[in-house]
Amino acid sequence: MAAYILRTFSVIFLVLFTKYWVVDCLYEDEVGKYDWRQRHVGKLKYVQFEPSSGKKSVFVATELNVLAAINTRTGDLTWRQIFTRGSTGVIDALHYKNEDLITVSGGGSKVHSWAVSTGFVRWESTIAEPKQSWTVSVICSQENDDNLLAVLVDNSLHVLSTKTGEERWTAKLSTDGNVQYKWMSQHNDEVVIVGLVESSHYTVQFYSLQDGTLSNENSFPAAWATVQSACIILRNGHMVCFDSTNRELQIANLREGNAFQTTPLSVLTSEDHKFDITQLDLRAAADDLPIVILKLASDNQLLVSIEGDVKVIKQFTKETTIGAGDLPDDKIITTVTQVKESEVEIQCFNTVDGAEIENMKHKVDIEKNHGSPEKVSVYLFHKKDQQLSYRVLLETADDAVTMIQQSGGRVIWCREEGLAHVAAVQMVDLPVSDTEAKFEDEFGGKMQISVLEMFVRRLNTQFDQIKSYVAHLQRRLKHGSHQDRKTEPSRVVVNRDDDEEYLTRDEFNLHKMIIVVSKSGKVYGIDSTDGSIFWSLFFPNLDVFQDGDQSKISLFIQRTTAHFPNPPQCTIVGRYKTSGMTFIHSFNPITGKPSHLFEEHPYGKELKFKLKQLSIVGIMDSDFLKPILLLDDTNKVHLYPTSSFNVIKENIGSVFMFTAEKETASMSGLTLVITANKKIEAQEIWRIKLPPTSKRITGIYAKRATEEVHSLGRVLGDRTVLYKYLNPNLVVVTTEGSDAASKARLSVFLVDVVNGAIVFSMDHKRVEGPLYVVHSENWITYQYWNSKHRRAEITALELYEGKIQKNSTAFSSLDAIDSPLVERQSYILPSLVQAMAVSHTEKGITNKNIILSLQSGGLVVIPKRLLDPRRPTVPLPEHREEGLIPYLPELPLPYLSFINYNQSVFGVEGIHTSPAGLESTCLVLAYGLDYYYTRISPSKLFDVLNQDFDYLLIATVVVGLVVAAVITKKLAAIKSLNQAWR
Repeated sequence: MAAYILRTFSVIFLVLFTKYWVVDCLYEDEVGKYDWRQRHVGKLKYVQFEPSSGKKSVFVATELNVLAAINTRTGDLTWRQIFTRGSTGVIDALHYKNEDLITVSGGGSKVHSWAVSTGFVRWESTIAEPKQSWTVSVICSQENDDNLLAVLVDNSLHVLSTKTGEERWTAKLSTDGNVQYKWMSQHNDEVVIVGLVESSHYTVQFYSLQDGTLSNENSFPAAWATVQSACIILRNGHMVCFDSTNRELQIANLREGNAFQTTPLSVLTSEDHKFDITQLDLRAAADDLPIVILKLASDNQLLVSIEGDVKVIKQFTKETTIGAGDLPDDKIITTVTQVKESEVEIQCFNTVDGAEIENMKHKVDIEKNHGSPEKVSVYLFHKKDQQLSYRVLLETADDAVTMIQQSGGRVIWCREEGLAHVAAVQMVDLPVSDTEAKFEDEFGGKMQISVLEMFVRRLNTQFDQIKSYVAHLQRRLKHGSHQDRKTEPSRVVVNRDDDEEYLTRDEFNLHKMIIVVSKSGKVYGIDSTDGSIFWSLFFPNLDVFQDGDQSKISLFIQRTTAHFPNPPQCTIVGRYKTSGMTFIHSFNPITGKPSHLFEEHPYGKELKFKLKQLSIVGIMDSDFLKPILLLDDTNKVHLYPTSSFNVIKENIGSVFMFTAEKETASMSGLTLVITANKKIEAQEIWRIKLPPTSKRITGIYAKRATEEVHSLGRVLGDRTVLYKYLNPNLVVVTTEGSDAASKARLSVFLVDVVNGAIVFSMDHKRVEGPLYVVHSENWITYQYWNSKHRRAEITALELYEGKIQKNSTAFSSLDAIDSPLVERQSYILPSLVQAMAVSHTEKGITNKNIILSLQSGGLVVIPKRLLDPRRPTVPLPEHREEGLIPYLPELPLPYLSFINYNQSVFGVEGIHTSPAGLESTCLVLAYGLDYYYTRISPSKLFDVLNQDFDYLLIATVVVGLVVAAVITKKLAAIKSLNQAWR
């Protein structure tokens, strides 16, 4: 009986508990409504097709340490595996044979086998310590179908089973005479290893596949040989090299010969003058044929047979890209030649005799702005009628990947993988509609017009608005809403009938244009509502500025859409690829069209100087353009546009620049002077050398120039005000070095770049990067790795002038100001971070949020008040009055703080935030390998009614109040009349 009562009460308690349990959730119809995600793989490095008519995957390994399977029919990712960042995760080789998908990574230290359908790890083997080493690997076939994987790491040879990962045997190669082992192949039942002693000879060793015994050893004199020599080993036991110095083809029989057979290039081709050593390439045309493809230049490639007498089977004299396809009975060479900007021609040739296969020749229309073809991967297969067909995976100069099918000669899909390599990001407001823009002229602007003319203009404007609204309704009834259409990620959206209407600002300025510049030199205009690409531009000569391990291209918004009728303008500044000089181009960020200064230079312009520093000035000229200052390596300043000279001349005393030498940890400040011939030069006014423990500058972080500061001070618990130290010229300089005990050391300096003063500095011992910094208003937050305690930590600094404000009008670095009061505190993060940013709103009224991208795939927001350095350990009454949270070293990351719910994003390189028209809302874009876009409201939606707002109730109340007011007024009038008659 007691047990029955206990069970009954348990059930009742469970029902009541679940009934009143409060759960925060996301409605199903809200998923993807205000956010979107795109997943990329990056620039391809290795490609392997799944060789079966029933299979539909192509396996790729990329430069971003990604292994993925792509559906050959749709271009979607079937699965994806992301290796660790850095050298330990670099994929050195990708092999696929007999359902065995194997990768070698980390300089030959790790070998993985993957399930081809799911991407799960079948087995893992560690064969060496992770290090920067030369790695060669090859799958060796055996008669019993027990394939072996041979991996050559430096001077060690490891042979593993492809089924289990078990190491069958290992051999230590001789290093006498500084031999460098760089080539390996299979010949019958042996593994062939070739080593090089530069400018001397090649050494050859044959090892048995069964037990690893050394069966033969040979040496070939080669005084011309260098590490950069292009060499390959064919399956028939021949080694082919090209001597670029003497322009000779060298061939040796590794098993039976003892010297190289030399064939001068002039014997093979009469166009031997067409030779570019930077494009030199040598590879096999087929696995089991003694035929090679020798690339001397993009317009001079040879198909050479080395069996018996060396002879040229086919010469390709057009600028083309060659790929090889291989079936047991069919050996095909495929060429892809760019005919027009949006058209390529595909031709197929028999590898044995070089004869063209006419029925496999096609011209294919591709999307514009992809650049020239760079690499071709060919998959041959037989159709149901046994006719030979192909699929071509085309990689272009912009890092895009296009799948072309012979059937109909069409593009099946295209992936914009250049988006995974980001050099710069900006968000641009869309312009107002034409009818709304007419309100700008309603009062005549600068012209003096009469009241009647103003009234007529207002009527015309409103009539145009009615016509536009009716046309908009007609289009929605015919085509549907833009918000309802589905678009694939990384696809270009074209042929929109209502682009002009769609590309206008919405009521709350939530719809924006995202401008992304890739490291390959391509610029994308991306719609913020769904991530589709509106327009794209490819600049073949645009290259990045390489600064250590960072690659950057500068992107400036010189004019926004607020200055109607002047169009908005963005400018990109980079390095000119062929000359190393300066590249510049200006364009309309809404349409992608070049500005009027670049109509004759649609692919950018070369400036004849090398860039040292650049900066955009916050002062607009008569055309509402913000000038860009370009400092060359001779300290001369170039102005863009040149028409802004008068603006700079008028404000010459308030414009400063600074430079930093990262390797020497020194900085210098520059002021501008105008010479007698009206040229601008920079003169050094200060120079500082950071302390000796600072070995190298790792980053410089300034505030966002367009940031709004709402409050100048902070009200304390005793009702006094602590004024913020708002120095617009303050930058955060981070350095890394080591102390006397060779322990890692990180330093943070706050430097005023106008007067060169070090406002504050802080050292962290046994701390190392990567370092992520946020600099906003009067506070700095930075995250790092504490190697002593082996944990991620985050430090917050806040700077105050004190309780007396020094200057209430404008801050000047030239005035004598006391050192600021600095509050500091550190916290422990429970997860590793890969990017960090701060929210921005239109007026700066909304509370700040710190946005963290975690390596686990989450995007989490932390209120700034949790990182308040003034959080007390023991709260006092005045602390409670101020609203300070008691200090705890661990920062919680609750799941409700994750803004990407279950949409994990990996490989994030940065987070860009932009204010919306609503003060409560901030737009967030996380970019890198994955993209994620969403909105956040740090202080909730205080300026928008809730979706479940009861409009009926409020309408009823309002109507009731109006009726009550009318009735009350009537009753009051009757009462007054009755009193008057008394």
